[in-house]
Amino acid sequence: MKASIDQVKMSARQAKRLAKEREAEANAESDEEVDSEDEELVEKRPATAGFAFLADSDSESDEESEEEQEEEVVEKPQVAVPESPKGRKRKNKKKGKKKTQVYGSDEEEEGDEEESVDDILDALAAEAGNVSVDEATSMRNTQEQSIFGVQLKFANADKEMKRIFGVKEGGHANNRKRGDPRSAARVATKKVMMVSPLDEWPRPPTFVSGGIRWTRSNKPKGAGWNSLCNYFEITWSIAYKKLQEEFELLQRTHDPNLIAHFLQRYPYHIDALLTMSEVFQHHGQMDHATDSIKRCMYVLELAWADQFDVSKGNCRMDIQTEHNAGFFKALFLLMKQVGRRGCMRSAFETAKLLLSLDPQGDPMNVLLAIDYYALTSRQCQFLIDLFDSKTPAVDRFASGEVASKKKAGKKASSADETIAALPNLQFSLALAHFFLGNETEAKDLLAAALLKFPTMLKPFLEKIAANPSSSSWQPILSSRVFANARSVEGEHSVLQHLLDIYVTRNHSIWKVNAAQSFLLKSAQHALASPALVSANPQVLELPSCLHKYLRAVSADYSDEITTLPADHPMLQPPQLQNGLPLDAEALAALARAQEEFEAGNLPADANPLLLFLQTLLPWNHVQGAGQQQQQQPPQ
Repeated sequence: MKASIDQVKMSARQAKRLAKEREAEANAESDEEVDSEDEELVEKRPATAGFAFLADSDSESDEESEEEQEEEVVEKPQVAVPESPKGRKRKNKKKGKKKTQVYGSDEEEEGDEEESVDDILDALAAEAGNVSVDEATSMRNTQEQSIFGVQLKFANADKEMKRIFGVKEGGHANNRKRGDPRSAARVATKKVMMVSPLDEWPRPPTFVSGGIRWTRSNKPKGAGWNSLCNYFEITWSIAYKKLQEEFELLQRTHDPNLIAHFLQRYPYHIDALLTMSEVFQHHGQMDHATDSIKRCMYVLELAWADQFDVSKGNCRMDIQTEHNAGFFKALFLLMKQVGRRGCMRSAFETAKLLLSLDPQGDPMNVLLAIDYYALTSRQCQFLIDLFDSKTPAVDRFASGEVASKKKAGKKASSADETIAALPNLQFSLALAHFFLGNETEAKDLLAAALLKFPTMLKPFLEKIAANPSSSSWQPILSSRVFANARSVEGEHSVLQHLLDIYVTRNHSIWKVNAAQSFLLKSAQHALASPALVSANPQVLELPSCLHKYLRAVSADYSDEITTLPADHPMLQPPQLQNGLPLDAEALAALARAQEEFEAGNLPADANPLLLFLQTLLPWNHVQGAGQQQQQQPPQ
């Protein structure tokens, strides 16, 4: 009996020991799975890039594909798998400690404080909701993903035009030239969603052959960056950097003809395409302007990394990171052009993609237009969710002194420092509820917005062709609330600037009879409710975090074709690198140098080693060389 008891005890100990060993093995296996996934991504990427390169190129050798694989191996540290919140926090803490020990500067301490604002907000939200900090952070991340996730199937303006006019999709794809290897390779390599490439377009270069690509990056410094998001940046190849130097030299001449000739040789240079798109638009050549921006988006989308999944809404990019600004500008120009064509759903998805890259920073001021595209495409729930998200506003371009003063004098509540304080979002929120059938709530919201911004009503009525002197509007405009409203006009008035942009951008939505009737009833409701009047005093100044929108250009929010701004590079006098203007002789010399470069002529007084290497290329020849042998017959 005693022996059996001992055996039972032994078996119990063994069972416990086995359970502990199994738990340890499970934890080890989970860690190994994460490591193996990381290794898989790192190892698979060169192979994938190599096969894509073989599929993209028509006549490039195997040696170049080997060079591509070698380059990808060098880039291994940039490819990273999204980490768990806990692991990432530990890693960030270690990095912060290391930086403090090495540098110990006050600026980095301020940067750490700014970066920890989101963590503090998550901790406060967790405390208020009786949830853990990780759960609060995950909830905020899920909310951002649900709001900023992009549906690329609705982002193509050409397909939207077919849906509008009832044309069945797929006809053009089936009628493609079956014998064209370019079309077949284009379909086989990667599906492009935002634009429809034409068969006659040349193939964009791969990264090895002089193109660009998307790579993973670390979370940028500063406030407003979510630690659970994925961060990316655009990387230029060495050949593309040389093209950029040539383009910048041509851009200093401010001659569109030189840039157009540059594009004939390099049809997928991002900045050149963006410049020519604006120039074509300035001259009223909208077809060429649209073609330029579509080519630009075509090469950009082909360069997207596999992890750059915009449908999840968690892909971020910093416009201040080198080479990223072109993508932001291309999306903004595409949004305006497809909006002018009447493709409102495509414009909305493009605007949402642009906003999702940096929701708090909003460097392209797309929040001043996204409400218009959301309402015209009947995506009203998006506006309600965006307003309820209370997304903080951050100025990415604020100087250090302005940021420090703002931090020292900041006394406003966190609710005031959000995008919900934007006037256009408050008016559009009411209209969104009205379109969804929530008339009572919509009337209260619009009445509150009119009381906060009473100076907007009269010019708005004139813009929508309503008669302010009519018997319906005269009693309202002569009331104490609207007649005695304080003026907000001023040279640097952010509020007046945003109200003017709203009237310019959104007035067409209010021209329908139902919307004008809703506006009249809401204004009458505002005057008839003393509680609303006392609860919504006139706003005379916007929070300091919204002062960044003073940089928004009013012409960017109008469908009218306008001329180029006075500070556009193409309207400036030609300049050299030192800033001095180019005279006629300098322009002629530049033109001769450009012609000689295209013809392959090399100056005889160049660096001897460089000259020798360049002469190895079959299309180059040295000026003056071989003149004594010109009389000899060719061999």
